[in-house]
Amino acid sequence: MNPAPPVMMKLGDECNFVKVKLGERQINLEPGSASNELKCARMQFATRYTYDFVKRFLPSAAGHILEVGCGAGELAACLSKEGYAVVAIDSDRDSVAAAQRLGVDARMATWPDFNGGQFDAVSFTRSLHYIHPLDESVGRAAESLADGDV
Repeated sequence: MNPAPPVMMKLGDECNFVKVKLGERQINLEPGSASNELKCARMQFATRYTYDFVKRFLPSAAGHILEVGCGAGELAACLSKEGYAVVAIDSDRDSVAAAQRLGVDARMATWPDFNGGQFDAVSFTRSLHYIHPLDESVGRAAESLADGDV
């Protein structure tokens, strides 16, 4: 399996294609897909891919989301624009500041120490592999979920 090539382009106005194919992965930009209906048209490629993945697994009733390891906040900002109430945490001060500039409720915090209440979904889109101990982190995420959520 070949690793995905580095992608420096942005999707949206610069591209006029329906699907992007990277090896075996495809990102669907057809009408009705999560990416096509996205309110953040100039999202970076990796975030758009992550957004599509996350949107597929969020229950339609999910309203309150915790994003652990939000980075610059691009994903959290787009989910917020979609109507979700997102709390985003990161341990990097510059990342939190960047996310806040996008209007994200971003907070300087570490996981699993953060205690921000109950959430309908907890997302570790690109951060779980950095968090240790893993079993405590996953257990803490489960404790942070409102009953029966993801």
